[in-house]
Amino acid sequence: VMQDIPPVLSASGNESLPWETKFFDTTAFLGLAMNAAVLAPAVWSPRIQRRSGWYTLVISWIIYSASLILTIGHQIGPEPPAGLCLAQAAILYAAPIL
Repeated sequence: VMQDIPPVLSASGNESLPWETKFFDTTAFLGLAMNAAVLAPAVWSPRIQRRSGWYTLVISWIIYSASLILTIGHQIGPEPPAGLCLAQAAILYAAPIL
């Protein structure tokens, strides 16, 4: 059972996310960007040779990283749509098989 984390009020009175949530969001975006940065030179450079298993592994990391950012904006407050949760769960559980 997850505990409800109350939103933090900023100095202006607006709700803001707790630092843990901001840290998670930041690392999820960084993971996606870094994995894409690892893949890009191998895809576009004719001199870089990689085996298909390497491409599969890096692409599965990109898919996994992308699935972590699906619920940004729905982390605090009402529950996200059921379809969004289903899509994220399907991707997260399928990623190790890729």
